[in-house]
Amino acid sequence: MTLPKNIPTLEASNTKNLTRVDNIFARLRPNCTNHFPVMTVIEAGIGSSKESKRRNFRATDWQEFGKVLKRRLEDLPKPKEFVRGEEAAADKARKKLERAVLDTIGDCVPVTKPVPFEKRWWNKMLRCMQQHMFRLGCKANLQTTALNDPIHKAYC
Repeated sequence: MTLPKNIPTLEASNTKNLTRVDNIFARLRPNCTNHFPVMTVIEAGIGSSKESKRRNFRATDWQEFGKVLKRRLEDLPKPKEFVRGEEAAADKARKKLERAVLDTIGDCVPVTKPVPFEKRWWNKMLRCMQQHMFRLGCKANLQTTALNDPIHKAYC
């Protein structure tokens, strides 16, 4: 409960003892009860999510992307096999490769802004599960007269 401990919220009708019960009512002094009204003011702002910049890979000109990436990769040293003890050199080469790819993405992939009605919690896995359940529902609907058909257990 939101009230501090030992604050009475009920006066017993026979004994007039002050007690506290675990019920919360929305109206002031409900009919046929002897509960004290509890006024609660909650101030909560609606937090808005920050609009994050995302890359629209579908709108990318992949020929141009390949050309720019090829130019950047030509500036890097040729690939080689690293041996034990050269972890620092391998890590440095990996970082240079990552930087080349990320810089190419930054230059060639357009930025898109989020759509206001987008369901950010929805993903492809949920979409596949939804389609599967829809198909099971259609099959179960076709077998409405056959109650022992296993499709009904699969759908439920």
